[in-house]
Amino acid sequence: MKLTFRYPVYPTKTQETTLFKWLDHLCDLQNSARHDRKVAWETEGESVSRNDQQRKLKVARERYADFLEVPQDMQVCALERTDKAFDGFYFSTCVSCFII
Repeated sequence: MKLTFRYPVYPTKTQETTLFKWLDHLCDLQNSARHDRKVAWETEGESVSRNDQQRKLKVARERYADFLEVPQDMQVCALERTDKAFDGFYFSTCVSCFII
């Protein structure tokens, strides 16, 4: 059994604003990663891996300033969550095909 303790956080207004900006950026990043995978599959019939998306993230961090505002490890975690969601979806559809 895992026991967790939640610590209350009381950020200042500027910290709260920064955290909400990061959250919006990460939501947009995760949605665009999902959209990228969907479009690649529908148009070209190719799947996009997490490594492909991380390479694109590296290029985006060099090119766009708003990507530099958010820590890179948080952006990578957003891409990992997207990859994990896709893996879980495809695993559940494959398993359900074989269950009679």
